[in-house]
Amino acid sequence: MKYLRRIVMLAMATFVLGTAAAAAQGMPSPPVGVWGCVVNSAPVTIELQMEVAPNQSLFGRGTIVYNGTSAIYQVQGQGDWSALPPDQFVPHWNFKFRMFPSNHAIFSWFAGPTDSPNHLYNFFTNPQTGDQVETACQRIG
Repeated sequence: MKYLRRIVMLAMATFVLGTAAAAAQGMPSPPVGVWGCVVNSAPVTIELQMEVAPNQSLFGRGTIVYNGTSAIYQVQGQGDWSALPPDQFVPHWNFKFRMFPSNHAIFSWFAGPTDSPNHLYNFFTNPQTGDQVETACQRIG
């Protein structure tokens, strides 16, 4: 019991310190609202609309196209989002959005704040494979 209490206290301290550090680094405002997003990569293109809530939940619907195949999925479902601080691969804040559709595997996409509060953007190159993913979102409500 004592060990469990220490783990909980350590986790709480890590969360509090992490939150304070994030705030000091300019954590962006939550992306609350309705957004239209397009995610492009070599294997897949995703177009979707999502409603992002302040409690880190979302509801999305859209289309996933597997490029070079006839596989097209119309998806919708609940999801969640979180803010990710800069790291060694991405030098700016990003939001991670994740959706749990009933007819497709869970998937995630990433987009970060821009100079405009109505746009999110991310361009990522995998340092190991060179694969690239570009995501652009626009607030539509």
